[in-house]
Amino acid sequence: MSLLKESKFELSDTSFVHKNDQVQQTCQKLYLDSRTADVHFVFDLDSDHPEKVPAHKNILSIRSPVFDTMFYGSLPEKDDIPIVDASAAAFKVFLQHFYMDQVQLTSKHIVEVMNLCKKYEVTDGLAACEASMEKSLSYDDICWGYAVALHLELEHLTEYCEDIIENHYDEVLKTQSILDCDKNLFTKILSKMCKEIFGPGIYIVVAYMEWAKAECLRNNLDVNSQNLRTQLGDLYDQIPFDRLDSEEFHLFVATYRGFFSIEELESLIEKQIPYRKANPFNRMYLPICDRQLNDDDSNGEVTKFSNMTTSFISNKPVLLKEFHVNLKDVSRLASHYAYQIHSQDKKLIFKGDAWILGRSAILKCILRKAIYIEANEKYKIEVKIEDEDDFYIKKQLKDEVLLENDVKVTFEGDFISCLVFEKEQKWSIPKIIF
Repeated sequence: MSLLKESKFELSDTSFVHKNDQVQQTCQKLYLDSRTADVHFVFDLDSDHPEKVPAHKNILSIRSPVFDTMFYGSLPEKDDIPIVDASAAAFKVFLQHFYMDQVQLTSKHIVEVMNLCKKYEVTDGLAACEASMEKSLSYDDICWGYAVALHLELEHLTEYCEDIIENHYDEVLKTQSILDCDKNLFTKILSKMCKEIFGPGIYIVVAYMEWAKAECLRNNLDVNSQNLRTQLGDLYDQIPFDRLDSEEFHLFVATYRGFFSIEELESLIEKQIPYRKANPFNRMYLPICDRQLNDDDSNGEVTKFSNMTTSFISNKPVLLKEFHVNLKDVSRLASHYAYQIHSQDKKLIFKGDAWILGRSAILKCILRKAIYIEANEKYKIEVKIEDEDDFYIKKQLKDEVLLENDVKVTFEGDFISCLVFEKEQKWSIPKIIF
């Protein structure tokens, strides 16, 4: 001590920083610690043995403005707090967001935890739960995830589920979960599918009928035509029977005898007349937007590309069924091509693959489903080659093509040589009301 007193050495005004690893460990030790807790959340109040979950007001108030008001507002809570909208197990998981550096979520409690995060405004916890659900949802439970997203008003999860429903309808329609939906949710899901699906109406019709059968079973009713109509109720008017081809329609009538009245049959048969089977290989009913110039107008130039992008705008709504790329002077063709279609706001609306076998001169990309092209909106098609081989494409193409019914398509980029449309006016898309 004398040395310190006698020393004239003085430290400069310097700060020293070191990592304190014990802080997080200390906080973790307080998790569910009843000895130091100053608040308890009570569950199962009506039972003989209600459960109390301990916590700390100051820790909860730091992460949650709701808890901050509850404990330190003008009318602070002083007693134990009853919880009636969540289980004790789920609440314990929820409290991990306040104490732990890693939160262990389970599918059993995730919905309750998300509801608690939303209720107590733990926004980062809610975002983490939302991201976890997106990663774990499969086709089998996408309808359940969509219901959760709508109930909790989760924007990102809602968009994710709607994207799956719209772009993978064929997989979603095979699941049991869509048949387990209540009427409102089922209708909303089908409306998302109807928004994008224009060719395969049979998928949608079958989905309505299978859901009606499931409703009959849930209500202990015989599965017959009369009960199916009763369970469908006003949904009958939303079923796109007019999108069935003749063979599919007659098969439906034979399968569900007595489902239609005479007047309904006459009306539907009239609607079948202008509509023909949506065969993507049948050019008779598909208007072709061909950009190729006549041989006299083309200088025959070719350009070497490894990636292809073309943008186009139609002055009227159309349904894109397929697109072509002309290849020329190819020394070695790549066999596999991947393509993407983006909307004007750069949102990916479709992606797929195409293959060329042998030395074909045309790359034809037939879409798995028709895409609705809005009037006066720009769309971009991008094709990528999987291997490193370049190839040649015929370069000189029309920048504008006029089709029947005053449809005009304008292009930017000399890659896509032809678009194949199906006219929207051939049949109407049912307006789903929910």
